[in-house]
Amino acid sequence: MRMMIITAVTGALAAGFIVAAPAVAAFGEVVASFPVAANVVPLAAAWNGSNPVGTNNHASGDYLWRVYTTGGSVVSSFASPHDSCNYGAAYVGRSRYWGGSQRFDRIFLFEPGGFVVDSFAATNPYGITWDGTYLWWLGTEDIFRQCTSAGSVIRTFTVSAIVDGRDLGWDGRYLWCPDSTRDYVYQLTTAGSIVASFPAPNAMTYGCTFDGTYLWLTGISGSPDYFYKVDVGVSAVLPTSFGKVKAIFR
Repeated sequence: MRMMIITAVTGALAAGFIVAAPAVAAFGEVVASFPVAANVVPLAAAWNGSNPVGTNNHASGDYLWRVYTTGGSVVSSFASPHDSCNYGAAYVGRSRYWGGSQRFDRIFLFEPGGFVVDSFAATNPYGITWDGTYLWWLGTEDIFRQCTSAGSVIRTFTVSAIVDGRDLGWDGRYLWCPDSTRDYVYQLTTAGSIVASFPAPNAMTYGCTFDGTYLWLTGISGSPDYFYKVDVGVSAVLPTSFGKVKAIFR
């Protein structure tokens, strides 16, 4: 895979327009982006099967999560269980999300509107992703693989190269983790080995999620903040079998 240095946000991007890269993108290249509202700080990102979703952490008091079109229009917004439930986000189907709260050191499974379905203790949950069976979450230093039905930790590892990991994404085979200090995004095996990396598109890249073809990242270094759609040379089948009929008989 080719490495590419992502250049600074300038011109039309800074003016708030959707910016598309050339048709053939290199590994780590931003192919599109959109700004969010001035009172939105998307600390985490999820993909709901059709749309990018971002959390919000802002002193204005608006802590609603937002569902966007891939062009940046707001489709809907909804409340999480707590105003601090904004670090880490993962969609698991049936209109349910996992969200992390550093105030309560807890990760919540909830339905839009804030109704809590399940939760478990998690110290400083920075990032969350779901692989279709297990929940992966990022703490201050370690990455955990969690059995959500029983709340038991199955695997824990530390990636020494990552100084300030901020979120996790899952592409069907690998984990992705942006580092807001080193300003790189890392592709990881499920054992914690680094497969590849590329320069982050923003000085403070936080949110991370995968849509089946592209990686979506959020940058929070300015006003407005941005969602970035990034080519990482991956095409995977996401867990989309929620509620589908597996067999039928009479």
